[in-house]
Formats: sequence, structure tokens, C-alpha cells
Amino acid sequence: MAAKVHVEVVEIDGNCPTHKVGDRFTINGHQIVSESVNCDALCYHALSAIYGAYFMSRTGVVDEVSYAQCFDPGPPLVPGGGTVTFKLTREEE
Repeated sequence: MAAKVHVEVVEIDGNCPTHKVGDRFTINGHQIVSESVNCDALCYHALSAIYGAYFMSRTGVVDEVSYAQCFDPGPPLVPGGGTVTFKLTREEE
């Protein structure tokens, strides 16, 4: 059974120019629910990193709570960048 998945930024190692800890949004099916977005922007690199964990979460393959990280390794490899950790929480419908 498909479910809504709530995504929250829980940690940033370094600096992320797009997200901050506490940013949240909800994915319902194949749509980001616009009313749920509490951040100024969504990073498409982060969305790419979240996709696999999101799909497994919404279909129940993994536990109710799972985590994903963006691909930015941050300093010293990417000066000014940072690795963002996202918490994904499944809400059964």
C-alpha cells in the first residue's frame, strides 16, 4: 500500500545553500504537496538522493522511519558545500 512520506532536514554537515535544519515537505504519491513545503526552495540534487529511500518508504519495504543523504560531500572536497541528512517518515493512509 502506498503512503505519504514526510521529509525533514535533520542535520547538515558543512553549509548547504538551499536547506536548513527543520525544513520539511511531504510527498504524496508522485507529487510534492505544495502546502507542506516550509522551505524557500528544494534542491534537485537532494531530491535525487531522496528518491530511492522515498520509494522504499512509501511502499513499506523499510521501517516507518528511514534516512537519506544528499551527494554533496562538503568541505574539504566542495568548499562552501555540505552534506544534508533527511529523515523520511511514512504515514499510512
